[in-house]
Amino acid sequence: MPSVDLQEIDEVVSKHKGQHGELLSILEETQLLNDHQYLSEEALNHVALRTGVPLSRIYNVVTFYSFFNLKPQGEHTVTVCRGTACHTKGSKSLLDDLGLILGCREALESGEPTHRTQEFAARNRRKDTTPLQFAAEELVVFSPIPCWAH
Repeated sequence: MPSVDLQEIDEVVSKHKGQHGELLSILEETQLLNDHQYLSEEALNHVALRTGVPLSRIYNVVTFYSFFNLKPQGEHTVTVCRGTACHTKGSKSLLDDLGLILGCREALESGEPTHRTQEFAARNRRKDTTPLQFAAEELVVFSPIPCWAH
């Protein structure tokens, strides 16, 4: 069974064809078509075929941007900002507390592949919130397997 409907990818490519930044838009939307929000090899090959962009270039783009996933993602995602501004406002404590509450602190600290942290720019943060408030509001532990299942 295909991980994503190729006809849906064709529709995404048609929708963005000729637009500035079309490849990023196509890849973002294609990733969302998959229930586990990742870009399968099949999907990447199909995007390359339909756009005429070499697969090597597509792979370079996908591996450069942290918001693209090449492996299936968990049903629930918790994102804690680890950027400098958020760190100075206490995001590390927030992350530590979440690790304790969810029972996955050791996995986060070890860098286990099913658990990861990532730095992200709070470019959409409202001006009236501090980075920590933003991190708490956007509380979205990256894990295909629930932390408590370990």
